[in-house]
Amino acid sequence: MWTATDAVGVDLQPVSNHNPAMVVVFVVLIIIISMLFLNLFVGVVIETFNVEKGLLTYNQLLKDSQKAWIEVQILTYGAKPALKSVKTGSWLRDMCIDFVTWAWFEIFIMACIVGNTIVLAIKWYMMPDSVVSVIEIINYVFCVIFTLEAIVKLIAMRLDYFADNWNNFDFTVVVLTAVILGLKVVGVGGNLGVTSTILRSLRIGRVFRLVKRAKELQKIFAAMITSIPAMGSLGLLLFLLIFMYAIIGVQQFGLLKIDGGLYEIPGYYMGQDAMHKHANFQHFGTAFLTLFRCATGEAWNSIMFDSSRERSILF
Repeated sequence: MWTATDAVGVDLQPVSNHNPAMVVVFVVLIIIISMLFLNLFVGVVIETFNVEKGLLTYNQLLKDSQKAWIEVQILTYGAKPALKSVKTGSWLRDMCIDFVTWAWFEIFIMACIVGNTIVLAIKWYMMPDSVVSVIEIINYVFCVIFTLEAIVKLIAMRLDYFADNWNNFDFTVVVLTAVILGLKVVGVGGNLGVTSTILRSLRIGRVFRLVKRAKELQKIFAAMITSIPAMGSLGLLLFLLIFMYAIIGVQQFGLLKIDGGLYEIPGYYMGQDAMHKHANFQHFGTAFLTLFRCATGEAWNSIMFDSSRERSILF
C-alpha cells in the first residue's frame, strides 16, 4: 500500500505520499477480500454444521411449524418473570422503590455509563497534570453515583437485587472500586497497576447494559450468544488444522536458521527478520503460535519468504 501511495509513474522516482487515494483502494480491497470472504466462509461452515447437526438429531423429520413450536416452548421454559418490589410501609424502602422504578432514574444511570466510558477514553501521552486531576475528580463522582445506585437498589429490592446478573456485575465493580480506593487512601495502592487496569476494564464493561435498552442490539447480542456453540466447533476445527500444520512445519522448517541477518535474492537485498526466537518452527509450541499468528494475517508473507530462502554465501 505504501509503495503504491508513493508511486509516480513508469521509470520515475517515487515521491512520498504522492497518491494518497491508493490508501482508500487498499482499505476497500482488504475489507472486501479479507473480511467479507472470510465471513462468508465462516457463515457457510456454520450453516453446514447446523444442517449436519439437524440430520444427526433427526430434526429434518419435523416440519417448519413443528420446529417453531419447539423453539417457542424452549423460550417459554427458559423465561423468567420480572421481579417487582412490593411496598411494605417503611418510608425509606418505599421511597427507594419509587426512585428505582422512576423512568428517568434508569435514563440517568445510562447517561452516566456513557459519560463514564467517554471519560475513561480521554487519555493521551504526556497529559497535563491539570487534566489528570479533573478526570480523576470526575471518576470519583461517577464512583459515588454508581455506589449510591447499588445502595438504593439493595434497599428497594433486598435479596432480589442479586437475582439479576447485571446487578451482580455492578455490585462487583462497586465493591472492587471501594476496595482499591480504600487501599489508595491507606497508602498501599502504589503497586496496584494491574488491578486498576482490570477495574478500568470492568467499568468499561458497564456499557453493555445499553443492550437492555436497545431492541436491535438485543437481537444482535442474542444472535451472537446463540452462535457461540457453532463458533466453538469451528474453533476446534481451526485448532486441529493448526495442530497438524505445526507438526508438519517442525518437520520441514525446524532446521532453518533464525535471526540470520541479511541475505541475498537475485535482484534484491533484503533483511531476514521475520523468523526469530518468537516466530519459528524449531519447537512445536512456537510453531503453533507462529501459525496462529499467520492465521490472523499478521506478516505471514515475511515468514513465507524467510522459510523459502536458499543457502548462499551470506547465509
